Amino acid sequence: TLRIPFELIADDTEWDLERLRDAYLEPFSGLASPPELRRAVAAANIIAGVTRALKWAPIVAALEPPHRWEDAVPIRLRALLAD
Repeated sequence: TLRIPFELIADDTEWDLERLRDAYLEPFSGLASPPELRRAVAAANIIAGVTRALKWAPIVAALEPPHRWEDAVPIRLRALLAD
């Protein structure tokens, strides 16, 4: 659930993403140590990137070209590779 909001605010220099991540993880602190939770977020972020690309593929395939979402899958795959 963090990937999309983090993508939206990543370029905003006023937001501290690490602090936001840690605040999000705080309720889970009884389940694992902070380093373990941070590693889980990193792994989940990769999985979220894959699922975003896969989610868009059938949507884009069903639309008649040209349309504004033609690059939706490549954009998401490039973001995943950048991670």
